[in-house]
Amino acid sequence: MNRPPLSSQHLTSVENRAENSHQPTRVRERVMKRFASPGQAQRFLFAFGSIRQHFRPPRHLISTPEWRTEMTNRFAVWNQIITAAAA
Repeated sequence: MNRPPLSSQHLTSVENRAENSHQPTRVRERVMKRFASPGQAQRFLFAFGSIRQHFRPPRHLISTPEWRTEMTNRFAVWNQIITAAAA
């Protein structure tokens, strides 16, 4: 069975759609839609920024054993913070 050839315009639009969906701006916009207001988003991001930094060491700069040790230490610190906050 012979299939009709796809037009180059169709292929271009499919590629553009895939590329556009991964742009950081689009991702941020999609995330921001989840919040009721810009103020709520700002309050969340203000608190979440430092927490996210705590759990995202520069992976590309350290070896796997170092990363595992670092993450173990960071989770231990996090557990201390949570325990202190709960008390």
